[in-house]
Amino acid sequence: MEAVIAHEIEPEIAGPPPRAVRLPWRTQALLALAGALAALLFVFGARAILEAARLGWVAASGRAVAARVVAVRMEPGMVPGDPARPSGLQYEYVDPFDGSLVRRFARISPEPPRDPGAPPRIGTKARPAPPPVVRIGDRLPLRVARWRGRSVALFWRPSPLGKGFFLTLCGLVVMGVSVRLMQMLSHWRRLRTRLLSDGVAAVGTIIHKYAEVGDTPHYFLRYGYATVPAGESPGEALEYEEQISREQWQRFEIGQPVTVLYDPAQPAQAGLYALMKNG
Repeated sequence: MEAVIAHEIEPEIAGPPPRAVRLPWRTQALLALAGALAALLFVFGARAILEAARLGWVAASGRAVAARVVAVRMEPGMVPGDPARPSGLQYEYVDPFDGSLVRRFARISPEPPRDPGAPPRIGTKARPAPPPVVRIGDRLPLRVARWRGRSVALFWRPSPLGKGFFLTLCGLVVMGVSVRLMQMLSHWRRLRTRLLSDGVAAVGTIIHKYAEVGDTPHYFLRYGYATVPAGESPGEALEYEEQISREQWQRFEIGQPVTVLYDPAQPAQAGLYALMKNG
């Protein structure tokens, strides 16, 4: 005959709610890091969409111009005139809006060409880049637009509009993921705070634990608890399952009694107090 393990609800939550709530520093730190990650994702997605809008604006309002290469910067140790791997170029063109001669410098993507006859490649950045193989005197197609009295010029062969569409799609997806992540964090924090403040304490039991093994293992814990009768509403037996870390998962055994906090308005929403108080 198995011995019954006695379990008492922790004294700090044994009294009636509401209670003073202060999330553990570890939980606050994780929430802050996750929030910062969501914000960075949102900014990254927004920048991709802005760059795509910039390409579309130049395509719609810009004018085609042929720029002439006037100087080439070579990689260290290379002989001038060798077209293999220049690292940058200086080019000039006549501004189609005011007729002035504009001279600028552009870096070249370090990626080698696919073959000698390949068209100019787009660099690693979002905006179009000059081709990786150029010589002095080469003509390069530009598209020049006007913005607040200044010229904005982009290399335009091949047209980067396909990349603009890709940037828009990626930006929308990344921004959507960031918004969803922020919503999940907000919901998780509200639920955790509500349970600690107004949750009803009950004694529960670990009834199942399992792990999904793969490239990224996931650990789950299921526990049962009985709600406290309130007025004409009788108590009921409920179960709740949550995903936890491997370290937390190893702390619990099947049949172990635990303290459960459940939402009195939605008794099916619950949490293990041992995990909430330690973050």
